[in-house]
Amino acid sequence: ADFNVYEGPIWAFNPEECLADLSAFATSKMAVLAGLDVGYKDPTAFCVIAYDWDSQQFYLVDEYLDSERTTEQHAMQIKKLIDKWDIDYIYIDSAAQQTRFDFAQNYDITTINAKKSVLDGIGAVAGIVDNDQLFVHQGCKESLLCLDQYQWDPNPNLMKEKPKHDMASHMADALRYALYTFETSVTSF
Repeated sequence: ADFNVYEGPIWAFNPEECLADLSAFATSKMAVLAGLDVGYKDPTAFCVIAYDWDSQQFYLVDEYLDSERTTEQHAMQIKKLIDKWDIDYIYIDSAAQQTRFDFAQNYDITTINAKKSVLDGIGAVAGIVDNDQLFVHQGCKESLLCLDQYQWDPNPNLMKEKPKHDMASHMADALRYALYTFETSVTSF
């Protein structure tokens, strides 16, 4: 039996230690990854993260969040971020196969299906965030909001714990797709 009760904030982000001006951050010697949570009424969220192999630190350097836009409009914004940061890996929600196909076919944007295990992914991100291994650019307002406001659903009738679905959850999902899939795939050779 498991009697854990999850409530309140999911991650313990430390802004005093991990908030920085990363606007001129050099990522040329790092792996650059991104997470993409696709939505329409709910926003499409995209976060760009650089990983320093030597220090084993993550740096969230850029983001994009917008709703009620076409695939083409999202693709143009994402393409700008790909060009700006020379992104190596884009991890997309594996439920968004049509968008994944359209990005590859029409916009030459290659994506990789993200690992979707929600609780395992939340735990993996917690291991990074709670240990001050994720530094966030001060201009990434949506990412900072998700790190602060992402919370467990307080409904006592749930069969298993899950996060609350609100404005913080979209960027949180993108962040989880990027960090969890990268950590369990690329760094495990």
